[in-house]
Amino acid sequence: MSNYYDPGTGDWLVVDGQIVERDALRIAEKIADYDPNLILMCLTDDMADFSDAPFVLCERRPNGVLHKVFEAWQLDDRIIERIYAADQQRFDALKKIESMEEKKKKESDSRYREMMDENLDILMTVVKHRKSTFTIENHQGDLVRVNEDGPPIRVASESTIIPLGG
Repeated sequence: MSNYYDPGTGDWLVVDGQIVERDALRIAEKIADYDPNLILMCLTDDMADFSDAPFVLCERRPNGVLHKVFEAWQLDDRIIERIYAADQQRFDALKKIESMEEKKKKESDSRYREMMDENLDILMTVVKHRKSTFTIENHQGDLVRVNEDGPPIRVASESTIIPLGG
């Protein structure tokens, strides 16, 4: 074991003679636990060009050859999320999109059904009372006066009349 500076925070560990950040080791261990064929490589300055990302995730093929999966500029939990999202054997992106679309359609149908039920209640009130003019509160909370012989108008109170367009 070599000498190294430990500021006392516990953020650094010595692994195989190398000083490693504890969070980086946690992410590398998560990757290894997820799939032992995935290997996280850290490029050193003499191996990398200025446009190369410092972290490279590789997959070991059955013939022993390493194949680059993707690069990352930061070593954080986003790498784990990218691995989960890219795994087509454990994660079905098409099924997830279809379920999201189905949920959105159900929400839209529900809103439509609520408005139809509200309009049905208004219509039933009109048919039942047979008055030529009556006032209702719409779904936005505005008072609306409906006339038999004219367009509906918005009213601030029973004495003030405001045209619906204005």
